[in-house]
Amino acid sequence: MARIWQEGFEDGLPNAGYLEGNPYSQYVNDVTIAYAGSQCSLSSGRNVYSENSLRMDGSFSQNEGITKIFNSEYIESYFRIYYKNYGGTDTDEAVVQAKDISGNVLYRVAPSSAGIYSFSVRISGTLTSIGTFAMTGDQWHKVEVYFKGNSSTGAYELRVDNISIYSANSQNTGSNGIKIIFSGATSSAVMYRYIDDIAFNDTSGTINNSWCGDGTIVSLKPKSSGNKSQWDTCEGYAKGESGTSTTNIKVTGHGLATNDVIYNKSRDAYRIITYVDADNFTVSSVTGQTTNDIILLYKNVATIAATTGTGANYVVIPGHTMQSGDVIVNTSRSNAIRRVIYVNANIVVQYSSAFGGSAVTSQTSGDSIKTFAFTPYAITNHYEAVANQTDPSPKLSYVNSTTLNDIDTYDMEELTADKSIPSGASIVALSHNTYAQEAGAGSEFKPVFRISSTDYEGTTVSLSGGTLQYQQIYETSPATSSAWTRAEVDGLEAGVKLV
Repeated sequence: MARIWQEGFEDGLPNAGYLEGNPYSQYVNDVTIAYAGSQCSLSSGRNVYSENSLRMDGSFSQNEGITKIFNSEYIESYFRIYYKNYGGTDTDEAVVQAKDISGNVLYRVAPSSAGIYSFSVRISGTLTSIGTFAMTGDQWHKVEVYFKGNSSTGAYELRVDNISIYSANSQNTGSNGIKIIFSGATSSAVMYRYIDDIAFNDTSGTINNSWCGDGTIVSLKPKSSGNKSQWDTCEGYAKGESGTSTTNIKVTGHGLATNDVIYNKSRDAYRIITYVDADNFTVSSVTGQTTNDIILLYKNVATIAATTGTGANYVVIPGHTMQSGDVIVNTSRSNAIRRVIYVNANIVVQYSSAFGGSAVTSQTSGDSIKTFAFTPYAITNHYEAVANQTDPSPKLSYVNSTTLNDIDTYDMEELTADKSIPSGASIVALSHNTYAQEAGAGSEFKPVFRISSTDYEGTTVSLSGGTLQYQQIYETSPATSSAWTRAEVDGLEAGVKLV
């Protein structure tokens, strides 16, 4: 293959709103986004077809930004990123920085002064300034870099908005290839920028083996049931049914009791409930709350006294069973409700400068802490459980199976009818992006495409702890081994097979 990686942030940010265990070890697609607080966030996409871009706003520490670590080194490659600076200039940031397996910078594009950027390449073992160029502020620019590592026939080229700026052949660029791509702060930096529609090609194969060119990464998510719904269970969130108002929520068979907790994701509101009947409960008023709001249910597990070490940002509660995404209520502090961001042994963190949340003023040892565990609610349609592309939390929704060879497929959105993609647009590649968590040791699955009533299975994926995103890129249709047609994509079902 030649298209090695593509990222348009259409599936959201890694760990946005949900962390597991130690958050600093989490990743998606071998992509890490390290940042402080909410300084990395989703913003509107680069054009009308792109739903999201990545916004980086404020003060960042060294190595905070987006990092991609490849499974292999790539001696010869082409990279593309769309970039927009909307305020300020800090020379300690990189639009892109490529490194080898030893961490040596092979090339870098970075600001050098207001509106001026520098291009540097590693020549004869030294990162060497090649020259500068201009990019207008508050405007999207396409930055592309070609690099070949070789001690005598090495080469490089920089293109900006399809114009070649610098290039050279027969260079000593070293014998190593690219292992790491980084965009962010190379030292402490203040950054105000957007990035989007990243792509990386090597030179293998017969297509996508040169410049990445113009391109927009578009997300197609499930919109209805597919041919197969064999996975065992489908559950997660409930929906407010008819009769839901700002103070009453109707969920048939909710299973909660008075003083349990709900989270209205549609309104970003946690509330303690009062039981009315098996299908209804009341809450303190939630502005705008109505039918079809997404409701997460939490049942009380225990009441535990906070011990030594408890502070405003976290509680130390020995013997708890909390997980990321569960809820704690401090009854000693006016029933302060807080989401569990992550846990570290007896420490339950509800605020972190790196990951957000909210502190509880004066929270201390001896406070009475009620713990609440997420309670899954049955979802009728499997596709609804996996259509939440910007929040991969299994606390929100998931399908589950322990039966080998079970297949679930979902009818996907269409390029024309759902995304209004112009008929003349070409399809460079499709990626099958799956958020998955192993249900037992050694869990594996295969991506599945269903095309014209035939299932085509991808490469086996071995799950590895946590809820992670796995990506397989298909440059050609598995049905024809030729370029994807619009008809194939518009009629596509995608899904998974447990193996």
